[in-house]
Amino acid sequence: MSRIRIGSFNVRNLADGEGRDLDRIAKMINYYHLDIVALQEVLAGGKILGGIDLKEPSGQAKAYDRSLKRRLSGPWDSQWAQPVLSRENEPFRGEDRRGEGYAILWRADKFDLPLGRWGEPYRPEILSNYNPVIAESQLRLIRDPLYARFLLKNHHVAELRILVTHIVYGKSGALNDVIDYSAAKMRQKEFDILAGQLYRRVAEYYKVQDCTSPYTVLLGDYNLNLGAYPAVPAVACFDAKGKPVDESRAKAYVYTYQTDASTIKRDTPEYANNYDHFSFDERTRRIVRMDSIHSIDLVNKYTKSEDVTQEQRFNRYRKEVSDHLPIMMEVDL
Repeated sequence: MSRIRIGSFNVRNLADGEGRDLDRIAKMINYYHLDIVALQEVLAGGKILGGIDLKEPSGQAKAYDRSLKRRLSGPWDSQWAQPVLSRENEPFRGEDRRGEGYAILWRADKFDLPLGRWGEPYRPEILSNYNPVIAESQLRLIRDPLYARFLLKNHHVAELRILVTHIVYGKSGALNDVIDYSAAKMRQKEFDILAGQLYRRVAEYYKVQDCTSPYTVLLGDYNLNLGAYPAVPAVACFDAKGKPVDESRAKAYVYTYQTDASTIKRDTPEYANNYDHFSFDERTRRIVRMDSIHSIDLVNKYTKSEDVTQEQRFNRYRKEVSDHLPIMMEVDL
């Protein structure tokens, strides 16, 4: 049996690392011995992940190396990918034009990537080949999720499939003529697409494997609370077509976990919403260590000596790390 530790973290517009505490993020990954880390809001082509030496004109390495992977213990591989916004979703792009994407990192000494039809490794990529309907206009997801597949190295009896999402928080006024419900309702409808249609498609697809058992996890920043409005359902029920229904008519269930507060209030030293979650079906739930699902209080870990008050710690964290906390879980394969 192999224990796998999975982390998820919205790193708030992380681009080149200037002014950001990469050491604290790396220490967290190393301390908790995370094996897979899914990041949301990684900008600028994912250059922050590493692989490029930043040199001064003299040829000397800069004192501040803006590379996350160089700070991690052991060999790591990574992939950055950016969802392509359709024209109707352009109002959701926001003011930052550096290109928001997902990043996923994994221990290269612990996982192999499955091979495709022509023998090439299947690297994580944006999952965009679907036709969901969240309104009569057939508006797609604002950001398509990242899809990754991993096999235990030298022991390909189980495949771990990861869907990474970041559901858009706001609703542009440009869409008022297209969808007549609130931004919170839109987020809930997007979760239904992710959990009812895309999760089911990924979890039940067996043609891409050879005598391997697949287990699937949906994770990321849902921008929905678990147990408070606007809410994501703790148990989401779907019919054979992936549409949400009540339990009496359900053919599939997807369970959502992680109720710890995981966002930081803007102006006060307090935690706010539990927007960051893990979701999975009954089959995957059998391999999850349920007591391992929680947020990580990174605000109070690896702080600097001058941060003596809660207000100072929160302010520095918001500025140098994120407005979210990382979350983690463990599975036994």
